[in-house]
Amino acid sequence: MSSDDLIDKPAATWLLTYLPDIYQDVEFMGDFLRVFESIWESFDRKINHLDGYFDPYLTPKEFLPWLSTWVGLALDDTLLEKQKRELLGKAVWLYERQGTAAALREMLRICVNAKRVEIRTHADDSQIAPYHFRVVVDMPDDATANPQERKRIEERVKRIIEQSKPAYAWYDADESVTWPSQT
Repeated sequence: MSSDDLIDKPAATWLLTYLPDIYQDVEFMGDFLRVFESIWESFDRKINHLDGYFDPYLTPKEFLPWLSTWVGLALDDTLLEKQKRELLGKAVWLYERQGTAAALREMLRICVNAKRVEIRTHADDSQIAPYHFRVVVDMPDDATANPQERKRIEERVKRIIEQSKPAYAWYDADESVTWPSQT
C-alpha cells in the first residue's frame, strides 16, 4: 500500500465521462471540470424545478410580478402576497369572464377581502337605470377601523370596478363599501 492510496481523492466528475479516455485519467482535468460542475449544479436544480416558477402558489415572491406579465395582469403593489398569488391563480378564469358580474365579484373578494359583494342591475331593481349597476361591498367584521386604510380600500374598490366594468356600463359609486359598525 502506498502513501498515495491513503490520500482521499475527490470522486470522479461526471463531466469526465464525456471526454476521450486519454483525458479521463488526468487529475488536473477532473479538478478543472469540478469547477464547472459546481456552477452547473445550481442551474441544473433550477431547471429540474422549473415548473414551480410558473405556478403562482409555488413561485418565489420575487417572480410574482414577472409571472403576472404572462397573463396580462397588472399587480397592485399594495396587495398582500397571498392576494397576489390568488389573483394570479384565478387570472385565466377572470379573463374568460372579463366584464361580467361574476368576475367583478371575484376580483373584489380577492383584492379587498370582501365578506360579500352584491351587484344590482336594472333587472334586480327598477330604480336603477338600464346599463347602470350598483355595487355593494360588505367588509368583514375584523376590517380595519383606521380611516386612512378605509379610504385606501374604498379607492381600490372604485378602481377595480372602473377597470372591470364593460365600456358601455355605468355604476353608482356612492356608498359602495359598507363597514361593520365599531362598538
